[in-house]
Amino acid sequence: MFRLIYNSFAIILMLSLNAAAQSGVAAGDRIIGYWTNGSETAKIHIYKSKNTYSGKIVELKNPRDKAGNIQVDKYNPEEKFRTRTIMGMVLMKGFEYDGKDVWDEGEIYDPNSGKTYRCILTMAHINKLFVKGYVGYSWMGMSRTDTWVRDK
Repeated sequence: MFRLIYNSFAIILMLSLNAAAQSGVAAGDRIIGYWTNGSETAKIHIYKSKNTYSGKIVELKNPRDKAGNIQVDKYNPEEKFRTRTIMGMVLMKGFEYDGKDVWDEGEIYDPNSGKTYRCILTMAHINKLFVKGYVGYSWMGMSRTDTWVRDK
């Protein structure tokens, strides 16, 4: 009788640990999908590449400038990139899930200034993402937070 109870307990414990491990992976992947930035000027596809998360611009509200030319990365500090199109650009990369609805260790590029910032992503709920770009430390120094909404 004791052996049966012990074996049942061991099986339940293993299944629980396995479910917890799987839910951790699934929780990190909750960020995957299409998001609209706060100014509603771009749609970004966040995807997983090996163990990190990246994001690329898949839609622009204004894909062309006032002269009718395709929007390019004209503010990039590296001259060789100033002719690449903004559409399809990977603007965020290197994010790791830390287990608390936070993805950090990544960086985000701002094509409107040509600057790259360290960045933290925090999911408020399944359809709202806080994107905080910063210089220095996330808790001290210059930072800006934008709220992205999941595309449905």
